[in-house]
Amino acid sequence: MSNTKKNIARLSKSVGPLLFLQIANYIFPFLVLPYLTRVLGVDLYGVVAFGLAMTQLAYVVTDFGFSLYATYFISKFRSKKILIKSFIGAIFVIKVFLLLFVALLIVIFIHVDSKYKDYHLFLLFNLIAILGQTFQPIWFFQGIERMLPITIYSFVSRTFYLALIFAFVKSSEDLVWVSISNGVSHLIAAIIGLIMIAQMGYGVNRPKLKLIYTVFKRSLDFFWSRAAVTSYTSGAVFFVGLIAKPDQVALYSAAEQLYKAAQSLMSPLPQALYPFMAQTKNYKILFKVALGTVLIGIIGIIIGIIFGKEIILIIYGEEFIGAYHILIVFLFILLVNVPSVLFGYPL
Repeated sequence: MSNTKKNIARLSKSVGPLLFLQIANYIFPFLVLPYLTRVLGVDLYGVVAFGLAMTQLAYVVTDFGFSLYATYFISKFRSKKILIKSFIGAIFVIKVFLLLFVALLIVIFIHVDSKYKDYHLFLLFNLIAILGQTFQPIWFFQGIERMLPITIYSFVSRTFYLALIFAFVKSSEDLVWVSISNGVSHLIAAIIGLIMIAQMGYGVNRPKLKLIYTVFKRSLDFFWSRAAVTSYTSGAVFFVGLIAKPDQVALYSAAEQLYKAAQSLMSPLPQALYPFMAQTKNYKILFKVALGTVLIGIIGIIIGIIFGKEIILIIYGEEFIGAYHILIVFLFILLVNVPSVLFGYPL
């Protein structure tokens, strides 16, 4: 087998499980979205969207660029198990302090906020999801190019989320159970992921202070990069929620969810290409993949323009038809976004 075919085969092993994971991560929410939008209504769904956006922003802080820097580091030094153990320990120490910082900010926001005063308990319970997201070791499995464990524990956690929503969210009075269900599912994912790391013989070593500082410093640039991207992606719903009414947040979020679903189908490519390019620097494959994503994006825009309203009606209900024009804008953004990601970290 030629080197090119070997590289493609190796890349396919990473892309396949990640693609399945992304499909599952969005199939499960879209199984529950028609239920939630009809049970909660447009206003309360706007509150849910605001809370989820807050959770995603918090995760960017607690991740601190480790999904990129740690993936690169582990991919480069994967044969040095003792070093990796200390490296994992350093990441977890940093994450504990970042989690405490984020929790403090959320508690302060809940204390001073008046716009969402009737939903403070819902927002507070989002801390469970933030805790679970913080300690999910996705970056570890990406670094060693073992994507199947991520797929397994994410699939299990999403199944729990779906079951809890249908079991406990019966009316608008059960809003808080949405954040509890999301939190429990993320905690389950984190626990399973950490158990898998231990079973693979890595575990966690107590890191030296110098290593903690080095990891923090080298992740900082990746953090600012992620924060910049999040400010106009996940952060958009949060900022809309600060200035707009919940029903407007709901329409914006509904369109963005469809955009993210389409984007997620492409996201396994940069995730798998990043450690692949770190080792092989095969630019020929990278450019071929980028061209393919542009062609797929054009097809997606055509489908969205023709069937967008029908898709919104089926998934969200008649109250959300106003999200159609926002969706069209997102589709054109998608055409630019995915290739730009490929020419970012992987290149």
